Amino acid sequence: MRSISPASFAQGWTRRIEWPLLVTLLLTSLAVLPLVTGGGMVNTRAGGDSPFLLVRTQQLVENLSRGIIPARWMPQAAYGLGYPFFHYYASLPYYLAAVLKLFGWGYIPAIQATQAVGFLGAALAMYILARQLWTHQILAALAALAYTYAPFHLVNVYVRGDSLSEFYAFVFYPLILYTLLCCQERPSAGAVGGLALSYAGLVLSHNISALIFSPFAILWGLYLILSAPKNRARVLAAMVVGAVLGLGLSAWFWLPALLERGIVHLEDMTTGYFHYEGHFRSLNLVQGSLLFDYRIDGEHTPFVLGLMQALATLFGGLAVTAAWLRSRHRDSRETLCLITCIVSTWMITPLSRPFWQNIPLLPLVQFPWRFLSVQACFAALLIAAGMRTLPRSGSVACVLALLLVLASLIGLRPERLLITEADVTPERLAWYEYFTANIGTTIRRDYLPTWVDPRPYTSAVLLNQGLKSTPLVLAGSLDAVEPAEVSPTLERWRVAAGAEGATIAFYTHYFPGWTATLDGEPAEISPVPSSGYISLGVPAGSHEVVLRFERTPLRTIAEGSTLLCLIVTLLFLVRSLVLNRWTLIRGLTGLVGLLVLVPLVSTTTVRTQGNTLLDLTWDFYRQPYLHHNPDGLRFGSAIRLRGYDLSTKMAQAGESFSLTLHWDGGTQDDLIAEVRLVTPAEHLLGIPDAVASSSEVITGQETTHVLPVPQETVRGLYLLALRVWDGQNEIQPVNEAGETLGTTYLHPVYVDGWVSAVGAGPPIAMYGERIALYGVTARQMSPEGLVITLKWGAITPVGENYKYSVRLLSPEGERLVAEDKQPRYGFYPTSLWRPGELVTDRVFLALPAGLSLGHDYQLEIVLYDAATLTAIGSVRVGGVTIEAVP
Repeated sequence: MRSISPASFAQGWTRRIEWPLLVTLLLTSLAVLPLVTGGGMVNTRAGGDSPFLLVRTQQLVENLSRGIIPARWMPQAAYGLGYPFFHYYASLPYYLAAVLKLFGWGYIPAIQATQAVGFLGAALAMYILARQLWTHQILAALAALAYTYAPFHLVNVYVRGDSLSEFYAFVFYPLILYTLLCCQERPSAGAVGGLALSYAGLVLSHNISALIFSPFAILWGLYLILSAPKNRARVLAAMVVGAVLGLGLSAWFWLPALLERGIVHLEDMTTGYFHYEGHFRSLNLVQGSLLFDYRIDGEHTPFVLGLMQALATLFGGLAVTAAWLRSRHRDSRETLCLITCIVSTWMITPLSRPFWQNIPLLPLVQFPWRFLSVQACFAALLIAAGMRTLPRSGSVACVLALLLVLASLIGLRPERLLITEADVTPERLAWYEYFTANIGTTIRRDYLPTWVDPRPYTSAVLLNQGLKSTPLVLAGSLDAVEPAEVSPTLERWRVAAGAEGATIAFYTHYFPGWTATLDGEPAEISPVPSSGYISLGVPAGSHEVVLRFERTPLRTIAEGSTLLCLIVTLLFLVRSLVLNRWTLIRGLTGLVGLLVLVPLVSTTTVRTQGNTLLDLTWDFYRQPYLHHNPDGLRFGSAIRLRGYDLSTKMAQAGESFSLTLHWDGGTQDDLIAEVRLVTPAEHLLGIPDAVASSSEVITGQETTHVLPVPQETVRGLYLLALRVWDGQNEIQPVNEAGETLGTTYLHPVYVDGWVSAVGAGPPIAMYGERIALYGVTARQMSPEGLVITLKWGAITPVGENYKYSVRLLSPEGERLVAEDKQPRYGFYPTSLWRPGELVTDRVFLALPAGLSLGHDYQLEIVLYDAATLTAIGSVRVGGVTIEAVP
């Protein structure tokens, strides 16, 4: 055997290395550095919600750690009631983050590594595609860097933040085009398998991106078939088989999501802000500054092309056009890049409106600027294609690549969310959902089962600090109930029903796939109207009730199809590799190296105040996750909150608790610190809803606030809102960059309480047999409105979440104004009412202008089912006075 010296091996390895590829990966890593430096994680409240990444990854870990694959159910979302998020949302990159977590990484490093792999994977894929198209290494590097540093690519991480799935589509666009090329040049089994994996990866990463990219992939495929010198039928067969296998590999996800879309609330997905009409780009398609501006406010938007990117693309288009006009040997691949770039850009403009109006699925894309991802792919190829026409193209390409990198990086100044791994807990994640009302990491109620209407804002599970509460007894009685086991897709309970049996409701949302057994035998379940809880009848005696989330026949067929296609695809790939082995080794070396480096570079440790003071705050406007402020929180330039002490995190209605605020740097004598105990209705709905408040003049380094919680306060999770005043003017909190924050909230407080309805007297009205109204009072607090106080009670447990309407009627009975809401604005719904409890609620009723003064106005209170608008009952109360109030 001939021996190889170390020097010879090194020389051979060096010859095989494509240095432009290594430089490309190195420059790509610069896009990763802002992710992993500075502590905590990137905050993206302006254009998205980066804590969504934490929630989705944590819930996926909950499933995978129990061997649940594929995951379809978020067990702790929707305030612990469960949510079928993974059933409808493509989540492939989250699987990578979850697997890293299961291998011992922290949540934050795992997410950062997943984002880093996305950056490197996209650059590597584009490099391979451009290298296959034109063989020129420098031009391949230019295309890869133009693609990596397309501003919209960085926007998905550093501005939108929660769009990890859409960010990962950038990896699969060039891979699909590359494997289509492989099918043309050598329609082998390996090419078919590569196309299948690439297309399945796109569908499983972001189905919306798959929807908008598929027509372009088909166009490329048709071109490659027609331009194949021979064996067109074989090329066509390879592409069709690869695409079908790709659909089959992803069928476990898209088939149930498509066919079961009618059982969740999707009606708001394309309305209001999410309607495409408000998101076209015309004259504002390109930013005017050479350095890309990532700000998002009334005057700035990052959902556009960068000027440097646009100029380079325009150059590429003009160069390709000129070369095409003067050459007899025209490169039709370059022409195809030009056409697809023009079409993808055109889809962002109002000129494409007829397509959006007439293609059925296109409105689901919501934002025309989502085509910026597709445009970035073809623009990168077009830039490299145009560079081919120049003399000394390599040197010019290097300069242009550097300019594109700098134009996108220099203006990137990400904000940090200062949290540690200890701050990523199920309870903190539940608080984030509660605080933002982004149910199941969706901004509206997307994917909420249709049986749930109105949408919840809290639950018994949230009030029980994340633990499943005792099932609700809708009829009959239970002598005993005990949870035996609770996992993401299983609940095991031991129950003992009274002599007449019982109908019970579990605090879990009903969704097809949930089944029940009673002592091992199948039992019928059904959803409770409006609340959507799972209900079940239990006969007298002791029993074991087991709820399981299982595969439906449709999901079994879909997953079986995926398994079959996976076996076929693996057989194809065993026969040959799509990529040259050295290119594969080089690319994987870069990816593995990054995975090793990320946990070393990542600085998730956040300096805190230690154990003496709490430094946790959040605000709805900018940072809605409870985070640290190691240097305190500034209020303008007047004063800094250093930290605070809280006497209890579990308060009792009818008692008081105290909060001590520690201040630094007070420069004024008339500063006042105001603390209020409120619900999220204040910032979510604009409702002043304080149940307790305290104001103290800041005369030293401390202010102590005693907050008496009224006896009538209903149980729930309450927020401590802090504001600082200078006389009549509020001093806004600011971050270290001087940017204004929203109202500051401190650590939340659980409040428990009970007021008996026994002393309330007889009801003034009954709504059916279960809900009583004990009293109604109206007080005019200002010329603009009335405060209506209602005293409710439940005679027996209520499984439904009803809404009610408070209507002001004229003396003649004409409706003047009405307010419809859930009790306590949804933060104490009827299904949480305990029998015998007196529930106090208040409604602000705005008065119409020009109302006559008088004493004969009436109030009408109607309780109704929100889904069907069926009235449960109503009552009228007279003698309401409208008077002149100063």
